Amino acid sequence: MEKNQQWRRKRDDLILYYGVKVKDTLRVPPNRFDDNLSQVLAEIARESFEGKIDPDLGFIVAVTEINKIYQGKLISGDGGAYYETDFGLLCYLPEIDEIVSGEVVECVDFGAFIRIGTIDAL
Repeated sequence: MEKNQQWRRKRDDLILYYGVKVKDTLRVPPNRFDDNLSQVLAEIARESFEGKIDPDLGFIVAVTEINKIYQGKLISGDGGAYYETDFGLLCYLPEIDEIVSGEVVECVDFGAFIRIGTIDAL
């Protein structure tokens, strides 16, 4: 997965969310060949990336857009088609010692879980 930082949203010099352009290869299963390719790739990218945590990008909040779809490739013995695709991601990467307001959702012996936007954090 190639990453290219694109933009950041700031509030009083505090970076909240930022967007990145990503190039990755996505597999389209044969039962989706008749559907709109752009919509299928958007769904596959959302299933693959949204809600995941990447060490470099942080928490991936959303797939924002499909920018470019390259020529598909077939692999012998696999019924799916593979498309290298450029798409945008909206990410959140908190800084160490950053203060973020949130809602307490659970208290346990080792700490409290706080809901920060779309995730629960310790």
